[in-house]
Amino acid sequence: MDERTLLETNLPPDYGQPGVGEATRVLSGPGMAPLGAPVGGGYEATQQAIAVTCPVCGTPNGPAERYCQDCGLLFGSTPAEVEPLPDLSQLPRLVDTAGREFALNPGPNSVGRDAADLLIADPTISRRHAQVTLEGGQLVVEDLGSTNGTKVGDRRLDPGERVAAFNGDTVRFGSVSLTLTLPGGEARPADLGPVETQPAPAGEAAPATVRGAALGFLVLGDGTEFPLYEGVNSIGRRSANQITLADAFMSGKHAEVLVQADGTAQLVDVGSTNGSFLGEERLAPHAPLALTEGLTVRLGKTPVTFRAAAPPPAPPGPEAEAASDPGVDPLAESAVEPTMMPVSG
Repeated sequence: MDERTLLETNLPPDYGQPGVGEATRVLSGPGMAPLGAPVGGGYEATQQAIAVTCPVCGTPNGPAERYCQDCGLLFGSTPAEVEPLPDLSQLPRLVDTAGREFALNPGPNSVGRDAADLLIADPTISRRHAQVTLEGGQLVVEDLGSTNGTKVGDRRLDPGERVAAFNGDTVRFGSVSLTLTLPGGEARPADLGPVETQPAPAGEAAPATVRGAALGFLVLGDGTEFPLYEGVNSIGRRSANQITLADAFMSGKHAEVLVQADGTAQLVDVGSTNGSFLGEERLAPHAPLALTEGLTVRLGKTPVTFRAAAPPPAPPGPEAEAASDPGVDPLAESAVEPTMMPVSG
């Protein structure tokens, strides 16, 4: 039997019975019932679902959904007015070398590795590292006594020191460098030099430096400087050390640098797993190594170079030695020998 196209207005008595053959039927009416058929008596048919687009967030939802799957809007209700999202390109922010942006809120913003407004997951960042305050279109940076320091430009901040940063300035926390972007803000004036130091507000005492002035530095290959203070300076991968280095080959506590009051320093490997090296020679555990100006030691896979806080005095030259030599007392050479006079008896 040939295939037929039937336009149905009533349900045929032989529908679904053998022998009718394959046919294309045009269905219409409520519930996709055939033309002329009673309501509710339609055939089983595949219907095309129409997605419902949320008027608030624009998410497509199925026809059976009563609530938006994304924002939870009840369909059929009147959506409240939604404030447009701010333009992120116009917000004050700090941007790292990877392009990550840290938005700045008006007023104080804490910087640290844990529970901070600017949360930076880097082992050289202290848990409570610094504070940046956005006031009047300008940023003021303050170090809070961090282990690995804070810099604005090339200047390292003392604990409690407040320094103004302008649009385009580089701010460095530990080994993380960020560029300050202040839309509409002015660049650093030329007459201010690289930084401008601001005193602490009236009635707010700056925290004192606990360990005194740095007597030396350990310098990484990228120029990062870690200050060395009088006494023991521990080095390792854990944040409990005075110097924290992000090196997978570094032990939790890897080495120590003992600094004397005169600036002389010794490095001691405290039994690290992957060792400390001078050239290709591994240092014996707990054997002190004298650190001299410019000496480079490899801790795990990280080379560090020792630099004294002040260069050692130059050895005296020949002229200085001659001037300092007392020589022969000229008065002794010109002394007159006593004359022996005969004595008469």
